[in-house]
This record gives sequence, structure tokens and C-alpha cells, in this order.
Amino acid sequence: MLDAGTCRKEAEIRTGKSPAHLVAPARGGRIFVANREGDSVSVIDTERLSVIATVAVGKSPFALAASPKGDRLYVANVKSADVTVINTTGLQELGTVRTGKMPYGVAVTPDGTRALVANQQSGTVDYLDGEILEVVQRVTVGRYPESVAILPDGRKAYIINWFSGDISVLNTETGEEFTRIDIGDGARSLAVIAPENPAAPTN
Repeated sequence: MLDAGTCRKEAEIRTGKSPAHLVAPARGGRIFVANREGDSVSVIDTERLSVIATVAVGKSPFALAASPKGDRLYVANVKSADVTVINTTGLQELGTVRTGKMPYGVAVTPDGTRALVANQQSGTVDYLDGEILEVVQRVTVGRYPESVAILPDGRKAYIINWFSGDISVLNTETGEEFTRIDIGDGARSLAVIAPENPAAPTN
């Protein structure tokens, strides 16, 4: 744990085996860490700077995404090909949703109604309905999609396709692919940084 102001290390917190991704929901007070080889998520209290709970999920959890309100956590489990949905307050499992093969990326729309899941081995993106906790649409994209980023207005999603070296730009409502942008080899993640420059890939 680093202090953003001083850039100094404040604490070192032991989690489960092979921590992959972490997320700090908007509700605050907690950080969630996906333990890829532990099949679990560690819950860290930001005041105590310690793990206060460990939640069992599917096999090889990798990517995490929190709902805009911070009340739900979506956990993409690579080897069990599903997404575990957790209540971030009581830490109860709300449901497990089957996805395509090897879900590596997940992002939630700004209104919280949908989660988009990138299925690496399937070459698809699943549209998961946040109310009924079911996949309601599956869209074919490029080869080995890994990461998902959604614009603040919720209209477009950007999907990094690792093996095909491009980005699929999807309509978050209809699943239509607006365009595919060639970016070259090796990009595996991206982030939304500003309206005038909506998405930046990282190689």
C-alpha cells in the first residue's frame, strides 16, 4: 500500500496466492483482490490495512469490476468459465453466471445494468444483465479479447483483442461492432482517460 501524496510505502498486506487484480469500489473502505491460484477474493479494510475476509469464488479468478454504486463485485473466473457476483457489504455470493471460455476481462456500464465480459479463448464478449444475472447476448470480436473499457456515457465499450492486434468498439446496448481499430501486436489492456481521447491501449 502506497501513500499517493508522498509516494511512500505505508503497508504490505498479505493476500491469497497469486494476486492478479484489485479494485476499490466507490462505496469506500474496502479493497478487493483476486487471488488467481487461491480461487478466492481477499477483502482489505483500508483503515486497518489488513485482510478482514476471504471469499471463495470460481477457479482462477483474474479480473474484477465493481458496480458504480459500489454494492456489487463481479469476479471473472478464468478456468471455471464463469463470473461470481458478490455483495460488497455482506460479502454474500449473489450468483454465478456461466460465460464463454477463459473470461479475462470485465467492466460494468455506468448505470450498473450490464457487465461486459471478454472471453479470451472463445473470442467473444458476453453481455451480462445485472438484474437477472444472466448472459443476454454474446458478441464475436477479435482473437483473444482480454480487457474491457467503457466510456463514461456508457454508449461504447472498447475491447482489446490481444492476438489479432486490434480494438473492437461495441455498442453497449445492441452489441453492434461500430468499428475495429488496428493497433499492432501485444496490447493486453486499456484505460479510458478523457472524452476527446477516449481509450488508450497498453502493450
